[in-house]
Amino acid sequence: MTFGAFHTDHMLTVDWTEKKGYFLSIIILSWGKPSIGPFQNLSIHPFASSLHYAIQCFEGSKAYKTTSGQLRLFRLDCNMFRMKQTAQRLSLPDFDGSELLKCIADLIRVDQDWIPTEPGFAAYLRPTFIATEETLGVRAPTKAKLFVCISPVGPYFPSGFSPVKVYCNTKHIRAAPGGCGGYKVGANYAPTIQPQKQVQAMGFAQSIWMLHDGLIQEMGVCNLFIYMINKDGEKELVTPELDGTILPGVIRDSVLTLCREEGKFKVSERKIYINELVEAFNEGRVLEMFGSGTAVNIQPIEAIGYKDQLYTLKINPQLGSGELAYHLNQELSIIQQQQSDKPHKWVQIV
Repeated sequence: MTFGAFHTDHMLTVDWTEKKGYFLSIIILSWGKPSIGPFQNLSIHPFASSLHYAIQCFEGSKAYKTTSGQLRLFRLDCNMFRMKQTAQRLSLPDFDGSELLKCIADLIRVDQDWIPTEPGFAAYLRPTFIATEETLGVRAPTKAKLFVCISPVGPYFPSGFSPVKVYCNTKHIRAAPGGCGGYKVGANYAPTIQPQKQVQAMGFAQSIWMLHDGLIQEMGVCNLFIYMINKDGEKELVTPELDGTILPGVIRDSVLTLCREEGKFKVSERKIYINELVEAFNEGRVLEMFGSGTAVNIQPIEAIGYKDQLYTLKINPQLGSGELAYHLNQELSIIQQQQSDKPHKWVQIV
């Protein structure tokens, strides 16, 4: 099942218009009534500012169905919060995240027959928020549309849970300080496609994004984790800190929380530069690396390329990854998909 290639029968839509009062100099923010209807193409004005000025954002979450038919959401409230933050950054209108979550739950109930029950399969939820302003000009929109579609999905990578090689991109950057790297805007993704094609032609699956001073940021469309022995001899799980260039991923936060609760090693959100990573590789201190994200959960890494060197990581052939990456992927999958009368605090039963 190709990721994102299929859609369910229905979609959720709701429109917003900014209306100015005729007699008072006030602005009334007006949301229409949410509607669940047939999945269909959108009709949009050619001047819509989402098309010209990228005033649009989206989210990605998953709904799961157990073999007994129980419908489960995983931390969708976090996606609602992040979408509200992104909308504010783009001057899109605010919305009630708890009410949108309820509407999405209704949509899932309507299309629940589309949700696979096999392990590793789910319904991918795609809330999208676009400006539908019908005049040219860079300004805050007075019209917008919020819609949600569902796509039944299997593993993001055709190979499933298996390690990939990634390349440290020294030419292109994903996000710069002061920009929108910490928000889920479509404009963050389009410029990464050409560099991805370039590293794929070199035999790598994704880029590791860095700034030109070597500060490591993300891996492809995932947050990045490095499990290593630091210079003090401690086992440490490191992920780049949220400095405004890093997307605050829901799975990222879940990994950090699970590891801190287990308390088996040091867990850090901090700056890490490519020189520190190369030094750790040369000294045999890098234990594992993996990415995290809604689409993949956990993505093991078997090697990284940097300049003309290839640095390899130990992979357990029985697990298809390092032991920590495998453990985290299993823990997340159990929380997300395992039938339970008392679900984990991150799970909402629909």
